[in-house]
Amino acid sequence: MKRRLGNYCMLGKDYTEVLSAESSICRAQDFECDYGYERRREGNCLPAFWFNPAVVSRCCSQGQKYLNSTGYRKVVSNNCVKGVKDMYTPRKQMCPNRAPKGLSLSTREGKLTADLHTNVTFLVHLDEPVISLDGSISYTFTSEGMNTVTVQASSENAILQDTKTIAVQEFFKSLLLSFSGNLD
Repeated sequence: MKRRLGNYCMLGKDYTEVLSAESSICRAQDFECDYGYERRREGNCLPAFWFNPAVVSRCCSQGQKYLNSTGYRKVVSNNCVKGVKDMYTPRKQMCPNRAPKGLSLSTREGKLTADLHTNVTFLVHLDEPVISLDGSISYTFTSEGMNTVTVQASSENAILQDTKTIAVQEFFKSLLLSFSGNLD
């Protein structure tokens, strides 16, 4: 409440006013446009040019649910019930599957060589989503030569792949080479 312009009266100490907050039936006017949405001429809240409502938060994990906006939110401190409330209230939906990203394959020792009949541990890393394996797998090569190891991750229609070639020999020997100054 405000005083009328030009009035200088004050309410006394013993003045009390009872405020009540009764619920009313929800109407379209009880809702405003949610974040990323703007009201158009027809009165509907539609996504703004810069907002993509199909992009779900990165913290939404597969198997969980999130609240998907209808484009509207209840005006702050509004306590309406029933009416059009269900039509404008966000709906719970399952988080979508995320395509695999950042797949890499390496050996525990970081080398691309292995001794024959020796256990080699391969480490698998995936940025998103979480790998269902323990992140590593071991293998013992039984024949010499160049061996190709491939790992794939798939989710719905997306497939990611990384390949490493491992040189397997019965015996490795490192030689220190030196060159003369006359070498081209």
